[in-house]
Amino acid sequence: MKDFGDVLDECGLIDLGFVGSKFTWFKNIANGISIWERLDRAVGTMDWFKNYPTTKMVILECGMSNHKPMLIHPCGILVRKNKPWCFEKMLLEEEGCHDVVNSS
Repeated sequence: MKDFGDVLDECGLIDLGFVGSKFTWFKNIANGISIWERLDRAVGTMDWFKNYPTTKMVILECGMSNHKPMLIHPCGILVRKNKPWCFEKMLLEEEGCHDVVNSS
């Protein structure tokens, strides 16, 4: 790992950090024993951080592989604000709308 860190330093690369699970890889050994590691990383240069200062790398969940996928958001993670519920009048024209409302 020291050699890996040295290469990152020599190339001027910085770990982007992460949001989500701490681990990106796992292996089930036996009897419920598992190994969990953070093998995968995303790195960038100082220029990257200057151009995209809000970059976030998200570690996603995946049930089909022992490696978790990573998604890089160069503009940060957008937080959706809850919108107030709004009834769309055009729904009244949909077939079956009145039946659904009446049965609720």
